[in-house]
Amino acid sequence: MPLVQLCQHVWSLTTPDDDDCVDGGQMRTFMTMSQLPNNTLGLIWSMVDTEQRGKLDYRQLGFALGLMGQAQRGEELDPSVIGPATPPPTLHGLPPPADEDDSTA
Repeated sequence: MPLVQLCQHVWSLTTPDDDDCVDGGQMRTFMTMSQLPNNTLGLIWSMVDTEQRGKLDYRQLGFALGLMGQAQRGEELDPSVIGPATPPPTLHGLPPPADEDDSTA
């Protein structure tokens, strides 16, 4: 699943607040699915939650997912190279999108 689709899928599984942001508790659930070390996840969080609000908007979610993919591949964390073609992270235990889950045709 491309990064853009993964971002849309993760966003669809969350409950954005009135500011159209997802809180850190919800994001922790998805971030830990990457099976990256907590210190790496903390670094990624600090790189995307630059205003220290404890929540992410849709754009920040995309950057977080891109950085998680970089970390899983052993690359240097560099948000300046995150884009639609960035390989997504593997999120273990992530439910499939509803249309992929419906195998009755």
